[in-house]
Amino acid sequence: MKPLLVLRPQPGADETAQRAAAQGLAPLVVPMFEVRAVPWSMDATTPYDAVLITSSNALKFIDKSINFLKDLSILCVGEATADAARRAGLSDVTAGTDGAAALADLAAALGYRHLLWLAGEPHTPVNHSNLIFDVKIVYETVELTIDTQVQEVTQQPLIALVHSPRAARRFAGLVAERRHIDLVGISEKAAIAAGPGWASVHWPDAPSDRAMLEIAAPLCRVGETGTSP
Repeated sequence: MKPLLVLRPQPGADETAQRAAAQGLAPLVVPMFEVRAVPWSMDATTPYDAVLITSSNALKFIDKSINFLKDLSILCVGEATADAARRAGLSDVTAGTDGAAALADLAAALGYRHLLWLAGEPHTPVNHSNLIFDVKIVYETVELTIDTQVQEVTQQPLIALVHSPRAARRFAGLVAERRHIDLVGISEKAAIAAGPGWASVHWPDAPSDRAMLEIAAPLCRVGETGTSP
């Protein structure tokens, strides 16, 4: 069985590894980034129509504003983030399906105009002619020094999971030889960001960690008795 390389930040990396191990896979956890809190504040009297959440990481840093957020509609970038929002205590939660720009279109279609966006740094700004965004940076994603570790583990054939375009670009920059590595991105954008030359490149129809593992599992098992790609 080929190992499954998990590169996402903690605690998500361990969550992915646990799901993979439950399926009989062999995860290798090498987080490339660390998510850190950024001091932020907001005016609870501002009449926001809804809250935009484009990563579940933002939900780790909303404790001080949870009561205010409970009174607003929450728009999440995907079902996994929406689930995290509900676990955080938010109830009026809607999940999008195709990134921040599509989520903004959904907000406009629902009649919202003034949005509070709980974002991370870095993030990609979204412009929409019918929306006003009040962007609050609540976390930052910082690179960890793992260059040597990644270079060592990628000398063997394996399956690599990249959970963002940024992760894909960094991973690609660290790997000297790609032809023996199958890559699974959380989205088409993430997969394409890794560039060419991999043994194979895949992404799910809907972005989620579980969907990535559904693709990765048979790739890990290629070569086992009775197993095919």
